[in-house]
Amino acid sequence: MDAANVADAFANMHLAESGSSGSSSSATRPYSLVSTPPIIEFKDRHSFREAAKAYHGDEIQYIADNPHEYSDFVSAKARRTAEVAKDYGTTRDSENARYFNYQLGNKSVRLLRMEGGDSMTEFDVKR
Repeated sequence: MDAANVADAFANMHLAESGSSGSSSSATRPYSLVSTPPIIEFKDRHSFREAAKAYHGDEIQYIADNPHEYSDFVSAKARRTAEVAKDYGTTRDSENARYFNYQLGNKSVRLLRMEGGDSMTEFDVKR
């Protein structure tokens, strides 16, 4: 993510509830910056695969190809991320898979594929 994207993401965030003093001593502070989680479900497999290609595209490959600029460790992580995204993010899933996008402002910061049987809204702590 480059500086312009980070700036855009922060510009689109609501940093305080309306009517809030903004101080850390407020009596009730929300856990999230908005009342609904920033998780959006993709409606189809094709949309998820296109997002995965974009998410793990040129920027990740540039980091992987330039260890002299980012360090061997960071470049190796980027290379592995690109490999996993290519192998699993765009090719392997079942008919029961569901796809989600975690947004920060107007920028996608995480993609998630879940296979059938799990829920993003109901949690069973006994499992």
